[in-house]
Amino acid sequence: GFGRLGVVWDEFTNFGDSWGNIMLQCVYPDDATDPGTYTGAHLVGLSTPTYRNPSIAMSQNTTSNDIATYIVYERDNAGHVDITSRMDDVLIMSAPTFASAPNVGSGSGDQLDPNTMYHTATDSFLTVYHDAASNALVLKGVSQADVMTSNAQTISATFRDASTAMGVAAPRVAGIESGKQFIAWTDNGTTYIDAQAASPAAVQNTSVSISQVQLFPNPASEKVHLRFEAENKDEATITVADMTGKIVYTAPANIDKGSNLLSVALGTLAPGNYALRLSGAHTNTSLLFTVTK
Repeated sequence: GFGRLGVVWDEFTNFGDSWGNIMLQCVYPDDATDPGTYTGAHLVGLSTPTYRNPSIAMSQNTTSNDIATYIVYERDNAGHVDITSRMDDVLIMSAPTFASAPNVGSGSGDQLDPNTMYHTATDSFLTVYHDAASNALVLKGVSQADVMTSNAQTISATFRDASTAMGVAAPRVAGIESGKQFIAWTDNGTTYIDAQAASPAAVQNTSVSISQVQLFPNPASEKVHLRFEAENKDEATITVADMTGKIVYTAPANIDKGSNLLSVALGTLAPGNYALRLSGAHTNTSLLFTVTK
């Protein structure tokens, strides 16, 4: 095979510009040196400064002798922002051309912050972005075979949390880091995708008002304790899920204004990694921990 790492970035003509061009550089994954043939950096798309915020996914499936490289990014479309894409499947054998692929996200309002990945189980590209009009995280997918001819199809108009029952291999949100980062993975645990939203609290339909969150001990064998400060009283729920997303523990939790300490008995949980989530009208946090015996 032809191992490659691909890095994309937006390049602006002047300091303070809002829009620029998209560039790609490929390197070998073992030592990060330039492959030497058809060296970069390569221009992706047109040489007009109307692009920004790119994301890249690369695949080399078992039937291909080259690397399919899929890049999505924001495009200035007459004053509002769309998500568009470019695709190249001859990155190794010849100079890349990055032909235009159908739109990923468009419509009223802005489509922002795209993140894309290659999903091996379905030989397809998945892209998540923030739809500003509905303030939702949208997930769309298109097969590698159809990426040049078909628009990406909506898989989820807005992510639901990890306790929501969904079909096999449907993405689900697992947690939020630093108030903006959304992590989702497929039910079989083989792939994941992340994205940012400008207003994650509204996406989750909650007003987050806790701080100084600590989960201890970690690893744990009998109990874990969750300590935090709360700005408001709340009636919340504690859930614990394994790494497939299966809920293995759930209990109500009364939250007081000020300092709080909640405990979860691990009981007969098997050794492994788990996600603890605390959610309520004013509360939303998720943390990982490990069970040992």
